[in-house]
Amino acid sequence: LIASTPAPQPLADFLAASPDFHAHRAVFLAVSPSSHALMAAFVQHTRRGQAAGGLRLRNYGTAAEFLTDGLRLSTGMGHKSALAGLWWGGGKGLISRPVGDDGKELELPAGSPARRALMRDYAAFLTSLRGVYITAEDSGISVADMDDISDGTRYVTCISPSRGGSGNPSVPTAMGILVATEAAIL
Repeated sequence: LIASTPAPQPLADFLAASPDFHAHRAVFLAVSPSSHALMAAFVQHTRRGQAAGGLRLRNYGTAAEFLTDGLRLSTGMGHKSALAGLWWGGGKGLISRPVGDDGKELELPAGSPARRALMRDYAAFLTSLRGVYITAEDSGISVADMDDISDGTRYVTCISPSRGGSGNPSVPTAMGILVATEAAIL
């Protein structure tokens, strides 16, 4: 595994040694200009198409926890897409909740200027990847956040129905889990 420049090579070495690394195509990292939050897009594979997966916003205690979560979740998305017969690769987006100078998590209420700025930063990050990863709503993220991201990039799904999107994916996801569970039992 080779880093793009010498400075992140220790991260590349960590990823290569991780039991959760399965020849991932790429791990993209950036720092939010507005909040200094760590942002990422994990691309497990693209054999079946662009990498796709939800974007999570949560607190990560360490960089290792952040990277391990992204590796595992992007692999899971690749498996889910393949099993469902979808022409998507495995991907996952993460934002580590930003912290202040005092080490405490910053408040990011829905619709607040700070939260909207963070979503705009993630949109710019996505655009810089030129479509290799398509994001969607996941834990810690709302449809309003997806709308804010879509204001800055086209590489996003789960936007509001009023904008032509599908909205919150929780209900279809839950139905899929129910049907799969029933099929496995019967």
